[in-house]
Order: sequence, then C-alpha cells, then structure tokens
Amino acid sequence: MAIYLNIDIFDEGQWIFMVMERIDVAIITKNSVEPCLKEMLTSVIKEIPINRVIVVDGYSTDGTINLIKSILNKHSVKYVIEYDDGNRATARQKAIELVETDFFAFIDTDVILVKGWYKNMMSSMKDDVGVVWGLAVMDKSFNPVEWDIYRVSLWLRGLDEKEGLYLEGLRGYTHDVIFRTEAIKDIRIPAELHVLEDYYIIRHVLEKGYKYIVVKDAYVIHKFRSSLKEQRLLGRFGLKYGALTNKNVISKLLSIMVMPLAVSVMVGNPEAALYKLQKDINFLIGVLSLPISK
Repeated sequence: MAIYLNIDIFDEGQWIFMVMERIDVAIITKNSVEPCLKEMLTSVIKEIPINRVIVVDGYSTDGTINLIKSILNKHSVKYVIEYDDGNRATARQKAIELVETDFFAFIDTDVILVKGWYKNMMSSMKDDVGVVWGLAVMDKSFNPVEWDIYRVSLWLRGLDEKEGLYLEGLRGYTHDVIFRTEAIKDIRIPAELHVLEDYYIIRHVLEKGYKYIVVKDAYVIHKFRSSLKEQRLLGRFGLKYGALTNKNVISKLLSIMVMPLAVSVMVGNPEAALYKLQKDINFLIGVLSLPISK
C-alpha cells in the first residue's frame, strides 16, 4: 500500500495565477517564528494574489511581528496588524471582521503552500461553495512521533495517506482554507473555543446553505505539533459543540490500550506509543469535565 505522498515544494520561479482577483490573507500568530514562519510567508506571497495580509497577533515576544513586517515590506505587500489577548477563536473572529475582499484565505503559520495550491483551490470555488480546504500533508521528518502514530492509524484502517487526509478533512479545518466572505462575515465564534474553532466555522458555512469542499489536488506541508492541553480541550468541547458523539468517546475508550500497543509493535517506537497513550488519557479527562450526554 502506498502510504507516502510525494510533494514538491515551490520553486524559485514566478507562479501564474488562474484567478487574478486579489484576496485578503488572514494569519493568526503568537510566538510563531518557529517552525516555519519565513517559509510559510514566502509560499503565500508566491502563490496567492494578495490584496492585504491581515495579521492578528497574541502579543508575541519572539520576533514574529518584526519578521512578518520585514518579509512583507521586502515584497511590497500591504498588511494590517492587530493584537488580541484571547485565543484562536477571538483572533480568528477579529481577522474575519477585518476582511474587505469577496474571498479570503486563512493560512496557519505551520504550513507551507505547495505549488498550484491557489489555482487548484479556486477551481473548486463554484457559486454554491462557501469554503475550500487543501490537504495538509504531515512533514514526517519534523515530527516522527506524530507521523508514526498517524501511519499506524492509516494501516489499521486500510487507507493510504491521501485517503486518510481527505476523510479527516471532512470534519472541517482551517490550516489552509479559502472562504467566500459572504458565507462567514456574520459569524460569532464562541470565545472559549481555543480548539474546534475551525469546526465551528465550517459548520456555520454549511448551515448557511453553502458547500464545504476538501480539494484533493491542493496541498500544504504541515509541520504538525500537538499538545496534551489541547487534547483535554478537544475532549471538553467536542461533545458540547457536536464535533464528537458518544460513540466517538466510547471508541476512544476501547482503543486506549490497543493503539499504543499497535504503535509500539508495528513501528517499534515506544516514545510514540507512550505519547499516544498520554493523548488519549488527556482527551478522556477533558470529556469527563462535561456530562457524556448532551
């Protein structure tokens, strides 16, 4: 079974835009220089016809804003920088309210757009589509622990990497998305959603009667990191906002020893097995902070 996706990062030449209408690009940041802010911005400038870059920053102290200004000024890209002391939900809300174009993109600072991303994304933006998402291919060398966990999950489900990414993407993410602005401009994201704000946003678009498309030929390289704190928040808010069902929770409970054992045996990575166990335990701790039944 072909598990790996072979993706070529952008070259140094100029890219041709299929749609020349300029769009706003929204980026939320907080101490985001690492792992790849410079590469992310470079790919965005090369790939997207930018009207303005909208940055909402959580008062970074690592040089994030200086780096952003340096790169955007070098390429004569217009930008606006706002600050927010909340979380992902409040930062995304503020960014959305600043959009002035008919379409706009959210691009996370831990992804690098692959050549053809914009062209392929806009090819799927039909009149009845409110948002399109590109496949976020994990940078396997950046985080081999998470990759070993994920590839064991793929093997157990009989999926290759592209199939897994597509099915996972159906939940709704905002790593690399383009929105039709009218489909989202009236949203009010619950301020508590430091996680699952992406799920909430996509559901808002769907409830307004628009389609959400996972674009199978648009890619980003994702330097993925997770945290145990976020696993607890996923458990806490998943049931409350409908991202999880009781069946999902029961399945997680039943697999809490199976998956770590499978990771240890199938890829021989005890560190990944332990981290998977810690993630599942923290997820269940989060679930237990709310009633199981809605």
